[in-house]
Amino acid sequence: MSGPTPTPDRGLRLVLLATGDAPRSVRARGRLVEALERADLEGVEREEVDLTLDPAPAVRYRVFATPALLWVRDDGDDPVAAVLYGDLGDEEALLRFLSDGRPAPVP
Repeated sequence: MSGPTPTPDRGLRLVLLATGDAPRSVRARGRLVEALERADLEGVEREEVDLTLDPAPAVRYRVFATPALLWVRDDGDDPVAAVLYGDLGDEEALLRFLSDGRPAPVP
């Protein structure tokens, strides 16, 4: 899924959908913080949703697996501009997603 360049001036924010303290969710949290620092994006609006406590966002954002990192907008019928699934271990894919809102191509 691709979309517009995810910059705060375009009204997009990051949402990490996780499942409690599941190992992949823990790894995704840490890798996201590190990647945001490397990409100089610490100030980007973001939130984390624990789907074990509040599963509704999975339906709203049409997410089928966790962890999932999303660029979302608050207007329109389709709020998800881009999504990246997994524990965010592919550094190249994560940095590309953070910089332009698209997953890296699959080799």
